Parts: sequence; C-alpha cells; structure tokens
Amino acid sequence: MQPMISISLLSLAVALAACTDNAKKEIDLPLEAKKPSFAIDQISELQVDGINDDLVSAGLTLNQLRTKLAPAEDSANPTASELRRGAYHQNYQSLLALAEQDGYGQAYAQAMQTDNLVAGSEYLLPVRYSDHSIAAMLMVQVPTHFDGKNPCLVVTASSGSRGIYGAVGVVGAWALHQGCAVASTDKGTGTGFHWLTENLAQSTTGQVKTGSAIDSHFHAKGSSKLDALIDQYPHRIATKHAHSGKKIEQEWGQFTLQAAQLGFYVLNQYHRDKQQAGYFTRANTLTLGAAISNGGAAVLQAAELDQDGWLDAIVVSEPNVFLPSNFSYRLNGATKTTRSLPHRAIEYALYGACASLAETVDSPLSAMQLPYFTGHFANRCEQLKNLGLIQGEDQQALAQAALVKMQQVGLAPEAHTLLMTSSAIGLWESIAVNYTNSYLGSSVEDHLCQLSYAFVDQTGQPIATPEAVRNHLFASSSGIIPTSGLHIINDQSQEGPRSLYFSKNQAGQLDYGLTNMLCLKQAINSPDFDAQVNQLAFSGDLHGKPALIVQGGSDNLIDPSQHSRAYLDLNYHAEGNKSQLRYIEVDRGQHFDAFLNYPPLRTYYTPLHGFFEQALDIMLAHLNSAKPLPPSQRILTEPLDDMNQSLAKQPDIALNGASLNGLRSHRAITIDKSGVTISE
Repeated sequence: MQPMISISLLSLAVALAACTDNAKKEIDLPLEAKKPSFAIDQISELQVDGINDDLVSAGLTLNQLRTKLAPAEDSANPTASELRRGAYHQNYQSLLALAEQDGYGQAYAQAMQTDNLVAGSEYLLPVRYSDHSIAAMLMVQVPTHFDGKNPCLVVTASSGSRGIYGAVGVVGAWALHQGCAVASTDKGTGTGFHWLTENLAQSTTGQVKTGSAIDSHFHAKGSSKLDALIDQYPHRIATKHAHSGKKIEQEWGQFTLQAAQLGFYVLNQYHRDKQQAGYFTRANTLTLGAAISNGGAAVLQAAELDQDGWLDAIVVSEPNVFLPSNFSYRLNGATKTTRSLPHRAIEYALYGACASLAETVDSPLSAMQLPYFTGHFANRCEQLKNLGLIQGEDQQALAQAALVKMQQVGLAPEAHTLLMTSSAIGLWESIAVNYTNSYLGSSVEDHLCQLSYAFVDQTGQPIATPEAVRNHLFASSSGIIPTSGLHIINDQSQEGPRSLYFSKNQAGQLDYGLTNMLCLKQAINSPDFDAQVNQLAFSGDLHGKPALIVQGGSDNLIDPSQHSRAYLDLNYHAEGNKSQLRYIEVDRGQHFDAFLNYPPLRTYYTPLHGFFEQALDIMLAHLNSAKPLPPSQRILTEPLDDMNQSLAKQPDIALNGASLNGLRSHRAITIDKSGVTISE
C-alpha cells in the first residue's frame, strides 16, 4: 500500500504546483486582462453575422430604421432577438432625425447610408448590489474588423432612462464603423419594470416572467406596506430608475468605468491573438468616453472619478451636468445662478401649461396640440391665480405672469418655441416624478405625493397592462413614464385614480395633477433633496483629459446656461490653464433631434447629432495624430427657408483660432477668471 500513498502524495503535489502556477499567472496578468471583481455572473455572448443581424442596427437597413418595424412573429410573445431588434429601432427613432431631408446619411452619419452592417460579438453582464439585485447592465460589442494592432475602445452610457441599447445609434454606430470596440452601460436606470399586481418583471433581455430580485432586471422589494398599496391601487408599475431606492445617479460614473474595465477584459479574454505575448492595456489601447444627455453626465462623472486612466479623453453632447445647489458663475459679465434639472422641472410643470397660452410664445405645433389642451392650460392659469401664485386680470396677463415665473428659474428665450410641446407631452411632470423619487431614494411603496404609474383606458383609469404591450415594453419604451401607454396616475383625483390628463381637483375641475405637483415642489425644496443635489455635484476636475462638450444653444431641457456653460467655469476653477476642455455650442441645436420629424420645427432647429459626430472625429484625430483641439466656439447655423427644404450641409467646427476668426458664422467663447464670455 505504501506505493499507492506515494503516488497520491505525488499527484497532490503536482496539483498544488499547478494551482500555484495558475495563481502566479493570474498575478502576472495586467489588470486589464484580469476578470473584474464585479463580474460575478456568467458573461453571455451573441455572435452576429453582419447579414441577418449586426451590431450597428440589429440587421435593419437605414430605410427600415426610418419606417415602422415589422411585428414579431408571435406578437404576444416576442423572442429575445426580436426585443433586441425592437430596442435598436426605438432608440434610433427616438433620438435621431433619421430622414434624408434632415441630412442623416448625407450631411452627416454618411456611414449609415450604405447599410454597412457590422458583424461581430456582443457580450452582456449584469452588475449586482450586495443584496444580489441588479445594479446595472454592461455590454461590450467587438466588430470582426476590430484592429488588434491599433486598438480602440469607445466607452458609452445610455441617455435618459434608456436600456442597455440606448446608445447604439448615437455612439455605437459611429464607433463600430471606425472599427472600435464599444463598452456600454445603462448606468443602472434602464428599462426595468415590475408589474406589482401580477408580480411580473422583465429579465435582462426584456422577456416578462414571474421572478425575484435576483433573476429580474428590477423587482420591488416585498413588504406589508407594498401589499397594502397593491390592494388599494391595483395594476400599478414600479420602475428601476424611479423606485430602486438606490439614489442611482451617484453611481453613473462608477458603472461607466466598470464598462471600460469589462471592455478590456473581453478584448483580452476573447479577442487577443494568443500567438502574441502582449495584452490590450490602457497604455496601448485608445479609450474614448462618449455619450449624450444623462449618458453624457455619466461619462463626465466617470472622467472626474478616473484616477487610473481608464479613459484617455471624452466627448459628450448636451450633458445633464450635476452642479452644487445654487451654483453661481459669471456669464457675459453678469452673475448667473443655476438650478438643478429637478428644481427647474417642477417649476416648469407648475407654470408651463399656463405660460403656453402667452401670445408672445411662438408655438409652431400649436395647431396640432392646443385643441387637446386648451381647457387644461386655461384651468391651470385660473388655479394658479386662486392659489395666489400669479396675478392678472385676464388669461393673457396670467399667461405672461406664469412665463415670468419660468424665466426666473432659468427658462431661456431660445426655449420658448418648445414650451407648449413640452407641456403637452408631460415632459416636466415626467422628470419631476421620476427624479424626485430617485434623488430621495424612495420606493414604490412610499407612494410619493399620491402618484403612481399604470397603463390606462380611454378615460384615464388604471387597468391591467395588455399582454402585447407588456411583453414588448423592453423594445418600445424609453424607460421613463409616460411611455408606451403607461402614464403617471394621480391617485387622489376627485373621481378616483386617473392619469394626469384626466385628473380633477376636489371642485371637479381638470387640474393636470396640480396638487401633486405642489407636493413634489415641497419635496424638491426639502433639506434632504438639497443634500442629494450637493452629493451629486461634479468637481469640474477632469485630470487634464482632453474633452469636448457639444451643446445646443436652444436646448429646452438641458439649458446651456444652467449646465454646460456653468461647467466650463467649474472646470476652469478646478484645473485652470491645465484644462483641455473645449466647448462647442450650436445656436439652433436643441435636445431632441427626433422632434424634427414634425415638419413645422424644421425651420427653427438644426440636428445636433452631426456636430457631435464632428467632435468625435476631431477627438479621434487628436488622440491618433496629435492634431490640436479646436477652440471653444458658438456656431450660428442658417435656418431652412421652409419646412420642406432639405438640409444639404452643416457648418464645420472651426479647427483653430484663425479659421474661427475668419468665419462669419462662428463666435469665440472664452473662459477665464472673469467667467464665461460668448462673443457677439
């Protein structure tokens, strides 16, 4: 028996030696090649052939992206592949002016014109909290033409409250056509819905099923308080962004950096030439952060957090910059005080409906929208007057008084054109409800200000979400309500719970949820909310990273004076002359390029996305060839003569001071100790 013992001991010694060797190899690996500690779940992989499916458009041609999507084979039970394709389609259509008439595929985004489908690999990974619920989704897409000898990785985050495919059209298309890999995150907000009465929730690929917090994208935590809410208010819906209770905005930057780290791991694990000794590292791989809106905020936050060099540079468009409470700076010699987006949203929600009736407000879509809202808007004027919040002898005087209230908290003249439209689509109510819940860390059971979410019938009463709507929501929704037939509900409406459009006060008047909005204003003006605003506030320190901010000068949502211009000042005081931040403002750019699908708006605005892609090209040339960054500038675009005219070309970003000074359509922007100055 002695030989058997010796052999066993020898085998054990060999096994231990092998373990030691493997551990040593792991230690010797560069950080970029090591499996991240947050990668607890298995990384799923999807291969697409570039014929039937692809990374840029899920196999859809440009014409298919522009038109209505073909229905799923089984409309009641779409497959994960069909939901993915639907999500692509929705995110292109909702964020971009895709029409050839608006220049897409012609004046800009030319790579999309040829329907150049991109084959490659797509990897998905959920990141989890300590309670094992999903914190965020990460995705890495690697095209087959990825050049391992000249590697580039673009790191992005979804805008708004969109899901993991939220940036495919605005960033992914550009990056993948460049041959770059793309690392994305939904930043913890995206497309997670829980139907409380039915106890149904979405999986990470969008399919609806009964589940728990562990195997659902988002699942509200059970409690007796939640049970009572469900009994009293059936068919309600909890959403991840509003009801996670995690104050998730403070983690956007961290999720973005995790996407970058996962990107490197995937490249090293699955796309490294094993015949070569080297690895993809931060030292040899170009890494560019790029995103828009809330995604832009996530990338800015990531750049400020980035002490380890995961991002070489950033390009963001219309970022929702988080500033300290009541941050003040000098703009063109005058003091400007900023308010956070939720602070402005609640004031606009209160006064916007009434102000929309002001004759001084140019409303190009009024013929389409006003017939449905005349009574609501007029009622709001009278109700604000009865509360002593505005004064006036007639409707016009009241509307002007409401407009002044909005201007006092930051509404710029350039944003007046979309004032009525914003009120008609419930933009400000949507933001106020969603962000007040999120900033305060509220759960759905808290039932903040007696507001909830539900699908409604034709009279605005909450009903069960139809199966076909529910099962397609991953593909059809923006992640924030109202969306896809889901609405904000006033649960204290006089006749019982109703959507805001049908909401009535105790006198039986249509009130568009005025009492609820006043309640939200009180919550937003609370010390707890103010503390969260300051907790989120950016420092302005980009650690010397090259950075470009593109901003629409007519942005009604992310007002430049309240966000991007203010960040220039914050960055200057943090970095001084070491700053490599440049700012590009486009006078007729606004937040929602897709609004140009409404022809009357085409004579007022120009697509902003073309300038964002220009900025991406400029930054790529800077990183690859050390070409200088452009000076900060304001670009004056020519309006179209009529709404049927095609956009043939957009102005170029001036690449240097000489070209800037020689162009009548450009104005210099300077940032120094005296503040931000925009030349006339």
